[in-house]
Amino acid sequence: MTATRAVPAARPVPAARPDRRSVRARDAETRRAELRVVHAAPPRRAGLAALGLVLVFGVLMAVAALNTVLVSGQRELDRIQRDIDDGHRRNEDLYLARAELSDPSRIVAVAERDGMIRPDETTMITVRPDGGTDVQVNATSEPDDPSDEGTSDTDERADGAAGRP
Repeated sequence: MTATRAVPAARPVPAARPDRRSVRARDAETRRAELRVVHAAPPRRAGLAALGLVLVFGVLMAVAALNTVLVSGQRELDRIQRDIDDGHRRNEDLYLARAELSDPSRIVAVAERDGMIRPDETTMITVRPDGGTDVQVNATSEPDDPSDEGTSDTDERADGAAGRP
């Protein structure tokens, strides 16, 4: 069995009528013809700007770190210089103290205070180049008299001869 079906008749297409819309379409086509091709927008520089910002920040941090190192080094140098200055002052004080302590009048005063006395005579022993010795006895008359050297005419030689060696 075969069935047939009826096909509806095709509708006629109405003729195009000029209306306002077609005039607008023509105007739009004319306007489109005036359009031109624009190249793509240049790539955004945000990444490059961020990299530059990070670089500048890094340089500033490095400068700050270097400045910190320099300041701490300068503090250390100042401390060392103060130590050197203190050492110089102490050295000057010690030289002055040594000069005061080695003053002969102070030495005599301390020796007398400790019970020492000046001898009446001194004996000087001189060694000759040939290995012999000479003895010289000097009598002191006045301990504080610098003009009198405390020598007497009694010179003895180790070999028993009279006179100066």
